[in-house]
Amino acid sequence: SRAAAERTITTLILIGVMAAIVVLGSLLASAMYYWSGMNPLGRLHGGVRRIASGEFGERLDERGSREFAELAADFNHMASELATLYTDLETKVQSKSQELVRSERLASVGFLAAGVAHEINNPLNVMSGYAEMARGWLENARRNGNLDEIRQALDIIRDEAFRCKEITGKLLSLATVGDSERGD
Repeated sequence: SRAAAERTITTLILIGVMAAIVVLGSLLASAMYYWSGMNPLGRLHGGVRRIASGEFGERLDERGSREFAELAADFNHMASELATLYTDLETKVQSKSQELVRSERLASVGFLAAGVAHEINNPLNVMSGYAEMARGWLENARRNGNLDEIRQALDIIRDEAFRCKEITGKLLSLATVGDSERGD
């Protein structure tokens, strides 16, 4: 009976050791399984965050189990596509911005041209009107000998011509200031 008791104790110790080995093996297998799944997920999570922050050059290591390797390959493909799309979008935005600046400049030039045309047309209308009147007065002056009205009309025509010259001079000075600013 003592031998039976020792066998029972030895069997229980053996069962305990085996149970401990099984539990330890299970814990070790669980830890390895956990790390083999969590490490790639952690890398994927970090990659997704970097892509979300605009770092489109991010690529993941495609090693590991087949599923994670395929997922990393898909992620890398997506990152490449996003990088290309982002670059294309930046190029288009820059191009459209330049077009907008150009069209705003053209609109400004058009507005300026309309103002200049209006400013020059006024004195030209006055000049042509007085030239017509002076012609008629010249016909009458030949008959009557009165040249004062003709002198006044010619003075107005001269003054209006100088006014046109002043307007174009201001325009030219604006153009020279614009050229020197562009050269800087």
